Amino acid sequence: MSPSAGRIGRLPIWYLLVYALTSGFGGVYNTFLGVYLKDIGCTGAQIGQLLAATAVVALLSQPFWGLVGDRARSVNGLFRLLLSVSAVAVAVFPLSRSYAWLLGMMALFSFFSSSTYFLQDVITLQNIERTQHKYGTIRLGATIGFAVAATVAGAFADRGIAWLFPIAGGIYALAALASLGIPNVSGHQPKGPKMPVSVLLKNRDLVLLAVFVFFLNLGFSYFSGFFSIHYQALGADGALIGLTWTMSTLLEIPFLIFADRIVRRLGTKPTVLLAGVVMGARWLLVGTVTDVHAMLAVNLLHGLTLIVVIYCMATFINREVPMELKSTAQGFFSLIAMGVPRIVASFLGGYANDAFGIPAVFLFFGALTLAAVLAFGAVLLWRRRVPPTALPPEEVPIPSEWAG
Repeated sequence: MSPSAGRIGRLPIWYLLVYALTSGFGGVYNTFLGVYLKDIGCTGAQIGQLLAATAVVALLSQPFWGLVGDRARSVNGLFRLLLSVSAVAVAVFPLSRSYAWLLGMMALFSFFSSSTYFLQDVITLQNIERTQHKYGTIRLGATIGFAVAATVAGAFADRGIAWLFPIAGGIYALAALASLGIPNVSGHQPKGPKMPVSVLLKNRDLVLLAVFVFFLNLGFSYFSGFFSIHYQALGADGALIGLTWTMSTLLEIPFLIFADRIVRRLGTKPTVLLAGVVMGARWLLVGTVTDVHAMLAVNLLHGLTLIVVIYCMATFINREVPMELKSTAQGFFSLIAMGVPRIVASFLGGYANDAFGIPAVFLFFGALTLAAVLAFGAVLLWRRRVPPTALPPEEVPIPSEWAG
């Protein structure tokens, strides 16, 4: 369902707050998880194993929660459930340093938390569909929340990283409470015959974008897991690590303000292609630069990378996919383009770190990303040159039983 503009109000404060809190959690947990694991004695290979194992759990859970969301009476209620269990799992994370405990808690957290971001997008995009509000404007809450949380966490990290995990759990709990202020969204096929998931595979543009973003996110997944460790090794303290993540994230704001106009002018695929070029250049620079302050400058490119991909894919799916499969499609995208890269980059990246060093691995991902850009660009050029009648239809064909 989509509420009227009046129900949301002039300023979608609850949406902004929930995005700020869920991303604020990431500013604490994602920024310092790798540093914490290294500080308690985990090797690069062990860190890679833990991150890869949790990514496998996410890989299995995302399609499941996507299907549940499409069949749920309240997607909001499902969202709150996932946030609440995730909050408990991460809050108790530092109670033990044993490998089994770390693996168990990270796996539990991953199972419930991996789908919160795309469910949040589903709720938001469907609620604002017939209002004057823009997804990019609301998504500013996430940017600001991450920046503030990373800064505060960085200031306290040197005094004891373990305390950051209960704080992160509290942030997720607050997000669950704040989500009560958001109008309810229902799944669109709760009863009766179900639209087959195979319909998604007939959308050639969706599949093409998912494959390309898969290669883009190999590098970003590696960055998320190992950059803070690399930065610390170069001489950055917790405060500088937090500041770097903060400054990087704040530079998402210019894109989000103009995102609607940029994508409307360039198109979804060219915009994602340009983000890939910036990503590839960023990884090459991260693998080359050794000065901690120059590294901060390099990461200012962040505002033209992941946020561009997230925005383009979320709005593309909401626009192109049938109502009955919106949650499933977001889960499919998270699975292929986000979940699998985390497994590959985390597991193999940990071993590659020990064998070749982190800078060399960043250089590899930079080259791989740019190669993917060239391949995707070639496909786009080929599709433009081939007569339209020779191409398969780009729209998702809706079976007759679903066509109104």
